[in-house]
Amino acid sequence: MTTSTKNVEGNCEVFPAYEPFASGPRIKLPKYGSEPVATGGGLAVAEAVEAYKSLRSKLMKARESRGMRSMVITSTAHSEGKTLTAFNLAYCCAQLEDTPVLLVDADLRAQGLTALTGNQQQCGLRDVLGNGAPYASATVASDVPGLYLMGAGEGSESPAELFSGAGWSQLIAWASESFKLVLVDSPPIGIVADFNLIEAGCNGSLIVVRAHRTTQRALEEALGQIDSKKVVGVIWNEDDRRPEGYSYNYQKA
Repeated sequence: MTTSTKNVEGNCEVFPAYEPFASGPRIKLPKYGSEPVATGGGLAVAEAVEAYKSLRSKLMKARESRGMRSMVITSTAHSEGKTLTAFNLAYCCAQLEDTPVLLVDADLRAQGLTALTGNQQQCGLRDVLGNGAPYASATVASDVPGLYLMGAGEGSESPAELFSGAGWSQLIAWASESFKLVLVDSPPIGIVADFNLIEAGCNGSLIVVRAHRTTQRALEEALGQIDSKKVVGVIWNEDDRRPEGYSYNYQKA
């Protein structure tokens, strides 16, 4: 697949999608056991892997039926598992044949995804939005075939200011043409203004809630603050009704 891209500096170039990153350095993702899939306890659990694959199937069906290629993964509050869910879901989707995935750390304050993946390269999302860095220079391939990362990057500009410009929607448009799926780890809903700006540039939203932590009221308030047409579903995280304590259930909103 070939596409014409345009970075925020206005320079156009034509290249096969995601090919520029194939020959560059590959970041080594954290691995737990035989799979680069993490759980809250830092162990690769077969049941968790299968749960993510089940979630992947439902997500890809929603993607095909609703034409969604860019999705925000968020939560109602901090520490509900959204970053871990984004990482694991991106890995599982990249396992599918001919499904290159771009995983973006848009939670520029916490930068949890950047820390989790070890993607500490200097150029990242902040550099693209704030300094006009070329998209390719902020994108790095991982050692998992088909999985590409864009870290938070460096800078002092306010995240809300960065996302309020045209650069964010331009980046998502490029990424949606260059990759089969774009997953964005965003700040929680309602805590900062960033989320609504990030969501506006994407096709869909997935909300992660945590068993025994997220209240029904918090979820209802969160759903009331986002575009209902974009809500793909709610991911129920860490359901302890299973003996192993790991459950990643999907509920269509």
